[in-house]
Amino acid sequence: MKTFKIILVKELKSMIRDPKIIIAMIIVPLILTGIMYAAMIGFMGQVAREAEKKGGSLVLVDMDHGNWTGTVKELLKMNGYRLINASSLDEAWRILGSSNALGALVIPKGFSENLSSIKPAHISVYTVIRSISILSFTRSGKVMEAVTILSKNLTLIVTTRHGVPKEFVEKPVDARLAILLKNKLLETRDVEAVIGGLITTVIIIPILVMILSGFIAQLSATSMAVEKEEKMLETLLSLPLSRTQLIAAKITAAAIIGFLGVLVYGGLYIWFFSSLTTVGSSTSTSVVTAGISALYSIIGPYTITGLFIALIGLVLFILGLAILLSLFVEDVRSAQIVSGYIVFPLAILVFISMFIDPVSMDQTTRLIVAAIPMINVGLIIPYGFIGDYSSIIVAVASSLVYAGIVIWFTGRVVSTEKVFTMRLFKKKWRLRRR
Repeated sequence: MKTFKIILVKELKSMIRDPKIIIAMIIVPLILTGIMYAAMIGFMGQVAREAEKKGGSLVLVDMDHGNWTGTVKELLKMNGYRLINASSLDEAWRILGSSNALGALVIPKGFSENLSSIKPAHISVYTVIRSISILSFTRSGKVMEAVTILSKNLTLIVTTRHGVPKEFVEKPVDARLAILLKNKLLETRDVEAVIGGLITTVIIIPILVMILSGFIAQLSATSMAVEKEEKMLETLLSLPLSRTQLIAAKITAAAIIGFLGVLVYGGLYIWFFSSLTTVGSSTSTSVVTAGISALYSIIGPYTITGLFIALIGLVLFILGLAILLSLFVEDVRSAQIVSGYIVFPLAILVFISMFIDPVSMDQTTRLIVAAIPMINVGLIIPYGFIGDYSSIIVAVASSLVYAGIVIWFTGRVVSTEKVFTMRLFKKKWRLRRR
Protein backbone atom coordinates (compact mmCIF):
# COMPACT_ATOMS: atom_id res chain seq x y z
CA MET A 1 0.00 0.00 0.00
CA LYS A 2 2.91 2.33 0.75
CA THR A 3 4.37 1.77 -2.71
CA PHE A 4 0.95 2.43 -4.24
CA LYS A 5 0.78 5.79 -2.47
CA ILE A 6 4.27 6.67 -3.68
CA ILE A 7 3.33 5.89 -7.29
CA LEU A 8 0.06 7.81 -6.92
CA VAL A 9 1.83 10.89 -5.57
CA LYS A 10 4.43 10.59 -8.33
CA GLU A 11 1.71 10.45 -11.01
CA LEU A 12 -0.11 13.45 -9.52
CA LYS A 13 3.08 15.51 -9.34
CA SER A 14 4.11 14.65 -12.89
CA MET A 15 0.67 15.62 -14.21
CA ILE A 16 0.45 18.84 -12.20
CA ARG A 17 3.96 19.90 -13.21
CA ASP A 18 3.26 19.27 -16.87
CA PRO A 19 2.68 22.73 -18.44
CA LYS A 20 0.46 21.20 -21.12
CA ILE A 21 -1.99 20.01 -18.46
CA ILE A 22 -2.01 23.36 -16.64
CA ILE A 23 -2.67 25.13 -19.92
CA ALA A 24 -5.43 22.69 -20.91
CA MET A 25 -7.12 22.67 -17.48
CA ILE A 26 -6.97 26.30 -16.38
CA ILE A 27 -5.61 28.78 -18.88
CA VAL A 28 -7.47 27.56 -22.00
CA PRO A 29 -10.94 27.29 -20.39
CA LEU A 30 -10.53 30.71 -18.76
CA ILE A 31 -9.51 32.31 -22.05
CA LEU A 32 -12.20 30.52 -24.08
CA THR A 33 -14.94 31.31 -21.58
CA GLY A 34 -13.87 34.94 -21.40
CA ILE A 35 -13.86 35.27 -25.18
CA MET A 36 -17.19 33.45 -25.54
CA TYR A 37 -18.79 35.50 -22.78
CA ALA A 38 -17.56 38.83 -24.17
CA ALA A 39 -18.57 37.89 -27.71
CA MET A 40 -22.01 36.56 -26.73
CA ILE A 41 -22.79 39.48 -24.41
CA GLY A 42 -21.70 41.94 -27.08
CA PHE A 43 -23.67 40.15 -29.78
CA MET A 44 -26.77 39.71 -27.64
CA GLY A 45 -26.58 43.37 -26.67
CA GLN A 46 -26.44 44.32 -30.33
CA VAL A 47 -29.42 42.08 -31.13
CA ALA A 48 -31.34 43.46 -28.15
CA ARG A 49 -30.64 47.05 -29.19
CA GLU A 50 -31.74 46.24 -32.72
CA ALA A 51 -34.93 44.60 -31.45
CA GLU A 52 -35.68 47.55 -29.16
CA LYS A 53 -35.32 50.06 -31.97
CA LYS A 54 -38.70 51.32 -33.00
CA GLY A 55 -39.71 51.00 -36.58
CA GLY A 56 -37.49 51.32 -39.63
CA SER A 57 -38.03 52.04 -43.32
CA LEU A 58 -40.95 50.39 -45.09
CA VAL A 59 -42.02 50.63 -48.71
CA LEU A 60 -45.80 51.15 -48.90
CA VAL A 61 -47.80 50.41 -52.05
CA ASP A 62 -51.34 51.81 -51.68
CA MET A 63 -53.70 50.29 -54.24
CA ASP A 64 -56.80 50.98 -52.19
CA HIS A 65 -56.72 54.76 -51.59
CA GLY A 66 -59.56 54.37 -49.10
CA ASN A 67 -60.33 56.07 -45.81
CA TRP A 68 -58.60 53.32 -43.74
CA THR A 69 -55.25 53.57 -45.56
CA GLY A 70 -54.68 56.96 -43.96
CA THR A 71 -55.20 55.34 -40.54
CA VAL A 72 -52.71 52.63 -41.49
CA LYS A 73 -50.08 55.23 -42.39
CA GLU A 74 -50.62 57.17 -39.17
CA LEU A 75 -50.35 54.05 -37.02
CA LEU A 76 -47.09 53.05 -38.69
CA LYS A 77 -45.62 56.54 -38.29
CA MET A 78 -46.68 56.65 -34.63
CA ASN A 79 -44.69 53.45 -34.03
CA GLY A 80 -41.50 54.79 -35.60
CA TYR A 81 -41.77 53.46 -39.15
CA ARG A 82 -40.60 55.68 -42.00
CA LEU A 83 -42.75 55.14 -45.06
CA ILE A 84 -41.48 55.22 -48.62
CA ASN A 85 -44.44 55.43 -51.00
CA ALA A 86 -44.39 53.47 -54.25
CA SER A 87 -47.00 53.49 -56.98
CA SER A 88 -46.48 49.89 -58.15
CA LEU A 89 -44.81 46.64 -57.23
CA ASP A 90 -42.05 47.19 -59.79
CA GLU A 91 -41.19 50.50 -58.19
CA ALA A 92 -41.25 48.85 -54.74
CA TRP A 93 -38.73 46.21 -55.93
CA ARG A 94 -36.42 48.95 -57.24
CA ILE A 95 -36.60 50.83 -53.94
CA LEU A 96 -35.93 47.68 -51.94
CA GLY A 97 -32.90 46.92 -54.11
CA SER A 98 -31.36 50.38 -53.75
CA SER A 99 -32.25 51.23 -50.14
CA ASN A 100 -31.97 49.74 -46.67
CA ALA A 101 -35.73 49.32 -46.28
CA LEU A 102 -36.90 46.40 -44.14
CA GLY A 103 -39.58 45.28 -46.58
CA ALA A 104 -42.75 46.29 -48.36
CA LEU A 105 -46.46 46.41 -47.49
CA VAL A 106 -49.00 46.26 -50.30
CA ILE A 107 -52.54 47.41 -49.48
CA PRO A 108 -54.87 45.88 -52.12
CA LYS A 109 -58.15 47.27 -53.39
CA GLY A 110 -61.10 46.63 -51.09
CA PHE A 111 -59.03 46.96 -47.92
CA SER A 112 -61.00 49.89 -46.51
CA GLU A 113 -64.32 48.45 -47.66
CA ASN A 114 -63.69 45.19 -45.77
CA LEU A 115 -62.75 46.97 -42.54
CA SER A 116 -65.81 49.22 -42.77
CA SER A 117 -67.96 46.12 -43.25
CA ILE A 118 -66.25 44.39 -40.30
CA LYS A 119 -64.70 41.80 -42.57
CA PRO A 120 -61.08 40.56 -42.54
CA ALA A 121 -58.83 42.80 -44.62
CA HIS A 122 -55.69 41.60 -46.34
CA ILE A 123 -52.20 43.08 -46.70
CA SER A 124 -49.41 41.58 -48.76
CA VAL A 125 -46.13 41.56 -46.83
CA TYR A 126 -42.68 41.30 -48.39
CA THR A 127 -39.69 41.05 -46.09
CA VAL A 128 -36.07 41.32 -47.22
CA ILE A 129 -33.28 39.08 -45.93
CA ARG A 130 -30.05 40.84 -46.86
CA SER A 131 -27.66 38.39 -45.19
CA ILE A 132 -27.69 35.01 -43.44
CA SER A 133 -27.21 36.20 -39.86
CA ILE A 134 -29.23 36.47 -36.68
CA LEU A 135 -29.00 40.26 -36.80
CA SER A 136 -30.41 40.27 -40.33
CA PHE A 137 -33.22 37.94 -39.26
CA THR A 138 -34.01 40.28 -36.35
CA ARG A 139 -34.34 43.22 -38.74
CA SER A 140 -36.52 41.19 -41.10
CA GLY A 141 -38.85 40.30 -38.25
CA LYS A 142 -39.73 43.96 -37.82
CA VAL A 143 -41.87 43.81 -40.96
CA MET A 144 -44.16 41.25 -39.34
CA GLU A 145 -44.03 43.32 -36.16
CA ALA A 146 -45.51 46.21 -38.17
CA VAL A 147 -48.34 43.96 -39.36
CA THR A 148 -48.99 42.85 -35.76
CA ILE A 149 -49.16 46.48 -34.65
CA LEU A 150 -51.61 47.29 -37.43
CA SER A 151 -53.79 44.27 -36.70
CA LYS A 152 -53.97 45.01 -32.98
CA ASN A 153 -54.70 48.71 -33.31
CA LEU A 154 -57.18 48.39 -36.17
CA THR A 155 -59.05 45.73 -34.16
CA LEU A 156 -59.24 48.11 -31.21
CA ILE A 157 -60.49 50.96 -33.37
CA VAL A 158 -63.18 48.89 -35.11
CA THR A 159 -64.46 47.14 -31.99
CA THR A 160 -64.46 50.33 -29.88
CA ARG A 161 -66.65 52.00 -32.48
CA HIS A 162 -69.13 49.17 -32.01
CA GLY A 163 -69.15 49.46 -28.22
CA VAL A 164 -66.81 46.60 -27.32
CA PRO A 165 -64.67 47.45 -24.25
CA LYS A 166 -60.96 47.86 -24.93
CA GLU A 167 -60.01 45.54 -22.04
CA PHE A 168 -62.10 42.74 -23.50
CA VAL A 169 -60.51 43.11 -26.93
CA GLU A 170 -56.96 43.11 -25.55
CA LYS A 171 -57.46 40.03 -23.37
CA PRO A 172 -60.79 38.23 -23.78
CA VAL A 173 -59.42 35.19 -21.94
CA ASP A 174 -57.04 35.59 -19.00
CA ALA A 175 -55.25 32.27 -18.66
CA ARG A 176 -53.89 31.18 -15.30
CA LEU A 177 -51.19 28.67 -16.13
CA ALA A 178 -49.87 25.83 -14.03
CA ILE A 179 -47.55 22.89 -14.66
CA LEU A 180 -48.15 19.49 -13.12
CA LEU A 181 -44.60 18.20 -12.71
CA LYS A 182 -45.47 14.63 -11.83
CA ASN A 183 -46.98 15.18 -8.34
CA LYS A 184 -45.78 18.80 -7.95
CA LEU A 185 -48.07 21.68 -8.98
CA LEU A 186 -46.29 24.84 -10.13
CA GLU A 187 -48.41 27.91 -10.82
CA THR A 188 -46.66 30.22 -13.24
CA ARG A 189 -47.24 32.74 -15.99
CA ASP A 190 -44.02 31.80 -17.78
CA VAL A 191 -44.28 28.16 -18.84
CA GLU A 192 -41.44 28.50 -21.32
CA ALA A 193 -39.05 29.62 -18.55
CA VAL A 194 -39.84 26.55 -16.45
CA ILE A 195 -39.51 24.17 -19.40
CA GLY A 196 -36.26 25.86 -20.44
CA GLY A 197 -34.84 25.41 -16.94
CA LEU A 198 -35.81 21.74 -16.87
CA ILE A 199 -34.31 21.11 -20.32
CA THR A 200 -31.08 22.80 -19.25
CA THR A 201 -30.94 20.62 -16.14
CA VAL A 202 -31.39 17.42 -18.14
CA ILE A 203 -28.95 18.38 -20.90
CA ILE A 204 -26.17 19.67 -18.63
CA ILE A 205 -25.43 16.14 -17.31
CA PRO A 206 -24.63 14.65 -20.77
CA ILE A 207 -22.61 17.76 -21.67
CA LEU A 208 -20.50 17.44 -18.53
CA VAL A 209 -20.08 13.71 -19.24
CA MET A 210 -18.78 14.56 -22.72
CA ILE A 211 -16.33 17.11 -21.30
CA LEU A 212 -15.18 14.70 -18.61
CA SER A 213 -14.75 11.74 -20.97
CA GLY A 214 -12.77 13.74 -23.50
CA PHE A 215 -10.51 15.30 -20.90
CA ILE A 216 -9.62 12.18 -18.95
CA ALA A 217 -9.19 10.03 -22.07
CA GLN A 218 -6.64 12.41 -23.51
CA LEU A 219 -5.02 12.95 -20.12
CA SER A 220 -4.46 9.26 -19.33
CA ALA A 221 -3.39 8.29 -22.86
CA THR A 222 -0.92 11.16 -23.07
CA SER A 223 0.48 10.42 -19.62
CA MET A 224 1.20 6.81 -20.57
CA ALA A 225 2.74 7.83 -23.91
CA VAL A 226 5.07 10.33 -22.24
CA GLU A 227 6.38 7.64 -19.89
CA LYS A 228 6.98 5.30 -22.82
CA GLU A 229 8.80 8.00 -24.77
CA GLU A 230 11.02 8.85 -21.78
CA LYS A 231 11.64 5.16 -20.99
CA MET A 232 10.05 5.54 -17.55
CA LEU A 233 7.50 2.76 -17.97
CA GLU A 234 10.15 0.04 -17.85
CA THR A 235 11.49 1.49 -14.59
CA LEU A 236 8.01 1.57 -13.04
CA LEU A 237 7.34 -2.02 -14.08
CA SER A 238 10.55 -3.13 -12.35
CA LEU A 239 9.42 -1.76 -8.97
CA PRO A 240 8.14 -4.14 -6.23
CA LEU A 241 4.55 -3.35 -7.12
CA SER A 242 1.98 -5.47 -8.90
CA ARG A 243 1.12 -4.17 -12.33
CA THR A 244 -2.56 -4.09 -11.47
CA GLN A 245 -1.69 -1.68 -8.65
CA LEU A 246 0.36 0.36 -11.10
CA ILE A 247 -2.60 0.66 -13.45
CA ALA A 248 -4.85 1.48 -10.47
CA ALA A 249 -2.46 4.25 -9.37
CA LYS A 250 -2.41 5.75 -12.87
CA ILE A 251 -6.21 5.57 -13.12
CA THR A 252 -6.65 7.15 -9.68
CA ALA A 253 -4.26 10.01 -10.49
CA ALA A 254 -5.90 10.66 -13.86
CA ALA A 255 -9.36 10.51 -12.25
CA ILE A 256 -8.39 13.11 -9.63
CA ILE A 257 -6.91 15.48 -12.21
CA GLY A 258 -9.82 14.78 -14.57
CA PHE A 259 -12.41 15.65 -11.94
CA LEU A 260 -10.54 18.87 -11.18
CA GLY A 261 -10.52 19.66 -14.87
CA VAL A 262 -14.22 19.00 -15.30
CA LEU A 263 -14.94 21.16 -12.25
CA VAL A 264 -13.13 24.03 -13.94
CA TYR A 265 -14.72 23.45 -17.34
CA GLY A 266 -18.15 22.54 -15.99
CA GLY A 267 -18.24 25.37 -13.47
CA LEU A 268 -17.29 27.95 -16.07
CA TYR A 269 -19.76 26.65 -18.66
CA ILE A 270 -22.60 26.38 -16.14
CA TRP A 271 -21.91 29.94 -15.05
CA PHE A 272 -21.63 31.06 -18.67
CA PHE A 273 -24.92 29.57 -19.86
CA SER A 274 -26.82 30.42 -16.68
CA SER A 275 -25.66 34.04 -16.92
CA LEU A 276 -27.01 34.15 -20.47
CA THR A 277 -30.31 32.44 -19.74
CA THR A 278 -31.10 34.48 -16.62
CA VAL A 279 -30.83 37.84 -18.38
CA GLY A 280 -34.36 38.90 -17.71
CA SER A 281 -36.75 39.57 -14.89
CA SER A 282 -36.16 38.25 -11.42
CA THR A 283 -39.60 36.69 -11.64
CA SER A 284 -38.54 34.45 -14.52
CA THR A 285 -35.38 33.47 -12.67
CA SER A 286 -37.33 32.52 -9.55
CA VAL A 287 -39.77 30.51 -11.66
CA VAL A 288 -36.90 28.54 -13.23
CA THR A 289 -35.37 27.93 -9.80
CA ALA A 290 -38.70 26.69 -8.49
CA GLY A 291 -39.02 24.28 -11.42
CA ILE A 292 -35.53 22.86 -10.91
CA SER A 293 -36.10 22.50 -7.15
CA ALA A 294 -39.33 20.62 -7.83
CA LEU A 295 -37.49 18.31 -10.24
CA TYR A 296 -34.84 17.41 -7.65
CA SER A 297 -37.47 16.84 -4.99
CA ILE A 298 -39.17 14.37 -7.36
CA ILE A 299 -36.11 12.36 -8.41
CA GLY A 300 -34.90 12.18 -4.79
CA PRO A 301 -31.50 11.51 -3.21
CA TYR A 302 -31.36 7.90 -4.44
CA THR A 303 -31.27 9.06 -8.06
CA ILE A 304 -28.55 11.62 -7.32
CA THR A 305 -26.50 8.98 -5.47
CA GLY A 306 -26.93 6.53 -8.35
CA LEU A 307 -25.85 9.22 -10.83
CA PHE A 308 -22.71 9.92 -8.79
CA ILE A 309 -21.77 6.23 -8.55
CA ALA A 310 -22.46 5.70 -12.26
CA LEU A 311 -20.22 8.67 -13.09
CA ILE A 312 -17.42 7.10 -11.06
CA GLY A 313 -17.85 3.83 -12.99
CA LEU A 314 -17.90 5.76 -16.28
CA VAL A 315 -14.69 7.59 -15.39
CA LEU A 316 -12.93 4.33 -14.52
CA PHE A 317 -14.20 2.71 -17.73
CA ILE A 318 -12.90 5.54 -19.94
CA LEU A 319 -9.60 5.74 -18.09
CA GLY A 320 -9.03 1.99 -18.34
CA LEU A 321 -9.93 2.02 -22.02
CA ALA A 322 -7.60 4.95 -22.73
CA ILE A 323 -4.69 3.37 -20.87
CA LEU A 324 -5.30 0.02 -22.56
CA LEU A 325 -5.13 1.54 -26.03
CA SER A 326 -2.21 3.81 -25.15
CA LEU A 327 -0.15 0.72 -24.25
CA PHE A 328 0.09 -0.05 -27.96
CA VAL A 329 1.35 3.36 -29.13
CA GLU A 330 4.86 4.72 -28.94
CA ASP A 331 4.54 8.52 -28.87
CA VAL A 332 2.34 11.35 -27.66
CA ARG A 333 0.92 12.11 -31.10
CA SER A 334 -0.32 8.56 -31.52
CA ALA A 335 -1.76 8.65 -28.00
CA GLN A 336 -3.76 11.78 -28.81
CA ILE A 337 -5.11 10.12 -31.96
CA VAL A 338 -6.08 7.05 -29.95
CA SER A 339 -7.90 9.20 -27.39
CA GLY A 340 -9.88 10.69 -30.26
CA TYR A 341 -10.97 7.20 -31.27
CA ILE A 342 -12.41 6.83 -27.77
CA VAL A 343 -14.06 10.23 -27.39
CA PHE A 344 -15.88 10.43 -30.73
CA PRO A 345 -18.05 7.28 -30.45
CA LEU A 346 -18.71 7.98 -26.76
CA ALA A 347 -19.80 11.53 -27.63
CA ILE A 348 -22.27 10.11 -30.18
CA LEU A 349 -23.76 7.88 -27.46
CA VAL A 350 -24.10 10.86 -25.11
CA PHE A 351 -25.76 12.87 -27.87
CA ILE A 352 -28.25 10.04 -28.49
CA SER A 353 -29.18 9.94 -24.80
CA MET A 354 -30.49 13.53 -25.01
CA PHE A 355 -33.28 12.46 -27.38
CA ILE A 356 -34.43 9.22 -25.76
CA ASP A 357 -37.78 9.35 -23.96
CA PRO A 358 -38.01 6.56 -21.37
CA VAL A 359 -41.80 6.99 -21.10
CA SER A 360 -42.25 5.81 -24.70
CA MET A 361 -40.41 2.52 -23.95
CA ASP A 362 -41.61 -0.54 -22.12
CA GLN A 363 -39.82 -1.85 -19.03
CA THR A 364 -37.75 -4.44 -20.91
CA THR A 365 -36.49 -1.86 -23.41
CA ARG A 366 -35.61 0.57 -20.62
CA LEU A 367 -33.57 -2.11 -18.88
CA ILE A 368 -31.71 -2.94 -22.11
CA VAL A 369 -30.97 0.73 -22.81
CA ALA A 370 -29.81 1.15 -19.20
CA ALA A 371 -27.01 -1.32 -19.93
CA ILE A 372 -25.55 0.70 -22.84
CA PRO A 373 -22.42 2.66 -21.84
CA MET A 374 -22.67 6.47 -21.74
CA ILE A 375 -26.37 6.41 -22.61
CA ASN A 376 -27.20 4.87 -19.25
CA VAL A 377 -25.58 7.73 -17.32
CA GLY A 378 -27.44 10.35 -19.36
CA LEU A 379 -30.79 8.64 -18.67
CA ILE A 380 -30.50 8.25 -14.90
CA ILE A 381 -32.34 11.52 -14.15
CA PRO A 382 -35.19 10.72 -16.62
CA TYR A 383 -35.42 7.26 -15.06
CA GLY A 384 -35.60 8.81 -11.60
CA PHE A 385 -38.34 11.18 -12.74
CA ILE A 386 -40.64 8.32 -13.78
CA GLY A 387 -39.67 6.27 -10.72
CA ASP A 388 -37.97 3.46 -12.66
CA TYR A 389 -35.40 2.53 -10.00
CA SER A 390 -34.81 -0.88 -11.57
CA SER A 391 -33.33 0.79 -14.65
CA ILE A 392 -31.25 3.07 -12.42
CA ILE A 393 -29.80 0.04 -10.64
CA VAL A 394 -29.00 -1.59 -14.00
CA ALA A 395 -27.38 1.65 -15.24
CA VAL A 396 -25.21 1.97 -12.13
CA ALA A 397 -24.28 -1.73 -12.05
CA SER A 398 -23.44 -1.86 -15.76
CA SER A 399 -21.17 1.20 -15.45
CA LEU A 400 -19.24 -0.44 -12.62
CA VAL A 401 -19.10 -3.81 -14.42
CA TYR A 402 -17.74 -2.25 -17.63
CA ALA A 403 -15.12 -0.40 -15.60
CA GLY A 404 -14.10 -3.58 -13.79
CA ILE A 405 -13.80 -5.56 -17.03
CA VAL A 406 -11.64 -2.93 -18.75
CA ILE A 407 -9.36 -2.45 -15.73
CA TRP A 408 -8.99 -6.23 -15.29
CA PHE A 409 -8.19 -6.72 -18.97
CA THR A 410 -5.69 -3.84 -18.93
CA GLY A 411 -3.93 -5.41 -15.94
CA ARG A 412 -3.81 -8.75 -17.73
CA VAL A 413 -2.25 -7.18 -20.82
CA VAL A 414 0.43 -5.45 -18.75
CA SER A 415 1.20 -8.53 -16.67
CA THR A 416 1.70 -10.79 -19.71
CA GLU A 417 4.29 -8.51 -21.34
CA LYS A 418 2.15 -8.20 -24.48
CA VAL A 419 2.61 -4.48 -24.46
CA PHE A 420 6.35 -4.87 -25.07
CA THR A 421 5.83 -7.48 -27.77
CA MET A 422 3.44 -5.23 -29.63
CA ARG A 423 5.79 -2.25 -29.42
CA LEU A 424 8.83 -4.20 -30.60
CA PHE A 425 6.79 -5.74 -33.40
CA LYS A 426 5.85 -2.27 -34.62
CA LYS A 427 9.47 -1.18 -34.70
CA LYS A 428 10.57 -4.24 -36.66
CA TRP A 429 7.68 -3.83 -39.06
CA ARG A 430 8.66 -0.23 -39.76
CA LEU A 431 12.32 -1.20 -40.28
CA ARG A 432 11.32 -3.86 -42.79
CA ARG A 433 9.25 -1.34 -44.73
CA ARG A 434 12.27 0.93 -44.99
